Amino acid sequence: MPEATAIASGFDASTAIHRRLDLPGHFAEPVIVEAVEDHGGVLNLRVRTLRGELHDATVSLDEFTAALNRAGSAVEEVLADAHRQFLLVEAARIRLAYAWDPYFAVSLSGIDPLPHQLEAVYQHMLPQSRLRFLLADDPGAGKTIMAGLLLKELKLRGIVERVLILAPAPLTLQWQDELRSKFDEVFECVDSHMARDQLGGSPWQRFPLCIASMDFAKRANVRGDLLSARWDLVIIDEAHKIACVDREDPTERYRLARELALRTDRLLLMTATPHQGNVDQFRNLMALLDPDVFRDPGQVTTLMQRREANSPWILRRMKEDLRDFDGKKLFVKRHAYTRDFWLSEMEFRLYQDVTVYINKFLPKQIGKKKASAALARMVLQRRLASSLHAIFSSLQRRHDRLGGIVEELQHLPEGQRLQRLKERLSIQFDAEQDEDDQEEAEQDMYAEQAVLTERWDTLVEEVAELAQLLATCQAVGLSGVESKLTELMNCLKGADFGELRDGRGKLLIFTEHKATLDHLRKHLEAAGYRCCIIHGGMDALARKHAQREFLQDKQICIATDAAGEGINLQFCHLLINYDIPWNPNRLEQRMGRIHRYGQQKEVYVVNLVAEDTREGKVLVRLFAKLKE
Repeated sequence: MPEATAIASGFDASTAIHRRLDLPGHFAEPVIVEAVEDHGGVLNLRVRTLRGELHDATVSLDEFTAALNRAGSAVEEVLADAHRQFLLVEAARIRLAYAWDPYFAVSLSGIDPLPHQLEAVYQHMLPQSRLRFLLADDPGAGKTIMAGLLLKELKLRGIVERVLILAPAPLTLQWQDELRSKFDEVFECVDSHMARDQLGGSPWQRFPLCIASMDFAKRANVRGDLLSARWDLVIIDEAHKIACVDREDPTERYRLARELALRTDRLLLMTATPHQGNVDQFRNLMALLDPDVFRDPGQVTTLMQRREANSPWILRRMKEDLRDFDGKKLFVKRHAYTRDFWLSEMEFRLYQDVTVYINKFLPKQIGKKKASAALARMVLQRRLASSLHAIFSSLQRRHDRLGGIVEELQHLPEGQRLQRLKERLSIQFDAEQDEDDQEEAEQDMYAEQAVLTERWDTLVEEVAELAQLLATCQAVGLSGVESKLTELMNCLKGADFGELRDGRGKLLIFTEHKATLDHLRKHLEAAGYRCCIIHGGMDALARKHAQREFLQDKQICIATDAAGEGINLQFCHLLINYDIPWNPNRLEQRMGRIHRYGQQKEVYVVNLVAEDTREGKVLVRLFAKLKE
């Protein structure tokens, strides 16, 4: 009920009630007075904006009198603006529309939903008042679409306002792009630059919709601000990366996820590989949803074996099970072949020499040198398997780095030299990250800088050994024999690639290293193919441009695993894995770029494997077993 008190001047304040006044310095637009209280020449006003919002304001008597004089003495009959009234009614209609249209978010989104996506959102997740769920469908099923539909529905119903999405760093921009383009939801990607700029307050508090990489968010100087913010919904993509084997000794990723789970009522975990065969790791992941329910190993084993079809906790569906609205399979057939080849005599000698070098100078370690040694070994072994150019560039950089250390220390006294060597023993890097979370340049840096010996004579010997290996690489290059490249060219001459040669087809070639990518591009363009490239050094816009080039003009796209994340190429149905990733999930992710919904042709995948290497023998047996 409007109220007024007599103003000291004798003016009856009740005449100001329901007046539309301009109060510059307080409001940018006219307001309607609802109540006036006098406190000795200072007035407390209760006003309503033209948007219908109620606000309190404190003004002086002189300000208020001047506003009344400007408005005139007559009490206006306040009529609502017709357009604003329409918007008010329309807002109410939209706010309540879900009660009449169960798929209202679909109507407001730029997507063409599939039956399994609607089932996941509207039958499994949305009905839960306290959402705790693991979405574990196969790659290519559209988990991002399902998450977007869920948060859109929850926002339309007024249930959530503040949403946090955590994902691996390479996927943050993909999330931002898809949510904006498909659901008109504008998220802020919070990174170290934004977090340092605190003049406007914490970005976690300023922005209601945030995306961040899990490895950035887990940092000690970031985690506190993030956890102090309120989150109505938390979504964690690639959730298998946060799982840990021992809850009593959790990783920093798991520690952050556990704290977020305690602070939010709605937690959605997403991964295509929920357990990876490890019962303890899967139990700890599920414990984020409910630590009491998943104390029982039997409950976890049941979920792993998919014996609980209508679980309120997890939904996992394989590609082969998915159908469209007509009951037809969503995914075409996929054919995978292995083309094995043998290294030349000089290539095999180089392979053996580099392997001996790795085992001698980068042996497996324990203690503080363990992580450095493992990473350096992995980097060099994978580049050795990739191409001559990849291993040459890595050996060259390591030789230059260690040679610089020898030059720097050789004139020092023995005691100082030993002390300086000890200081270089370990490299500070995030041990929780695997090769999928690191850019190639970052891996190279670790491999170049790893110094594992404390002995001066051993370091000098290693530099000499690297020089010899570089000379061997150059001799192999001068021989002109490159067995793997020759096998690729022979493969392109096969019947399966006939449409590529006459310009009708398109081919995606995956390699793991930029040096190999550049080498392949040079030779393929020399052979007359039109090529484009995608690699981790390109930003999101450059990758999108390369994708358009591949669609419109180019025959072959040569890509590192940067194209395995967030780029959809279902207009191409031919794929060659020039390098085989050591992580089988990464291999499936590569194939998922072309073997996905919308692919019209059967997919053909060729894996090139050097059978006379140790890695090759393992892969040949693995692929043969999978084919069985």
